[in-house]
Amino acid sequence: EPSTKPSFLSSSSPSSSSLPSLEPSSEPTVMTSSGPSYSSLLSSEPTTKPSFVSSSSPTSSSLPSTAPSSLPSTEPSTKRENLASADLLAETLGVQVPNDPEDPVFNALQWSAFIDTVTSSQRFSLAVFYYSLEGEDRWGDEVDFLSVNDECEWEGVTCDANNSVIEISLKNKNLGGLIPSALSSLSNLVTLDLSNNRIRGPIPSEIGLLSDLKELNLDTNWLGGTPPAELAQLSNLEKLHLQNNFLKGDLEPVCSARQPGMIVNADCDGEVDCDCCHICCDSKFHCHTFQTLEELDGTK
Repeated sequence: EPSTKPSFLSSSSPSSSSLPSLEPSSEPTVMTSSGPSYSSLLSSEPTTKPSFVSSSSPTSSSLPSTAPSSLPSTEPSTKRENLASADLLAETLGVQVPNDPEDPVFNALQWSAFIDTVTSSQRFSLAVFYYSLEGEDRWGDEVDFLSVNDECEWEGVTCDANNSVIEISLKNKNLGGLIPSALSSLSNLVTLDLSNNRIRGPIPSEIGLLSDLKELNLDTNWLGGTPPAELAQLSNLEKLHLQNNFLKGDLEPVCSARQPGMIVNADCDGEVDCDCCHICCDSKFHCHTFQTLEELDGTK
């Protein structure tokens, strides 16, 4: 074997000594000559092919990889796609996407975009209703809500022949949380009965937009604040049950707009002033007849 590294030297005719050995030394060096070099021979090959680096023993880093350096992910960017889909759905429904992930509207959008298969404003409003009243935490499996079934088949929901929600009756179902203003979008609602639960917070003024409402039963909850004056806009209201809550203020606007035969019950032995109440209750849930309907209607 040659003692020195073989080299390719320029000459008009190559001698036997200038020919490369069939057995390369441990560190072969390729030098420019008049004959074709290895680099020129390889110039026709794609540049993306791996290069061969001289070394005494090839390392794992010098060997071409049989797999791409970065495999494409089979899972989409979930967060980005979720936000994009929720934004699109919100635009379709005409609502804004809240920044707070605990917001019932945010949760309803996520459910509508990625779990549910039907998109409708009515179904979305019921989803907001569910999350607002802490359905995930308090309702339990016995209350069939947000299922794959038509929303008219959900527990406590009744629809008319046009599949419009006309009644929500979920009394004594361990509901908590707040009554959402989004409920006002259920414009055909006739009956809303959420009595005997643990609903807190104020009564949203948007309930006054439910012009077809005939019965509003919110008694025996933890509702606070002042009864909204917008309740007086409910010209078709026949029954208003607000007793056994923590409401304060007066119902004068309701009394001024009261129609004959309308029943109004409240804590008028406590913190609520109500001249048109039929039943009055106190802070200990003791109730009595304050005025008969005949007296209220002036028919006695």
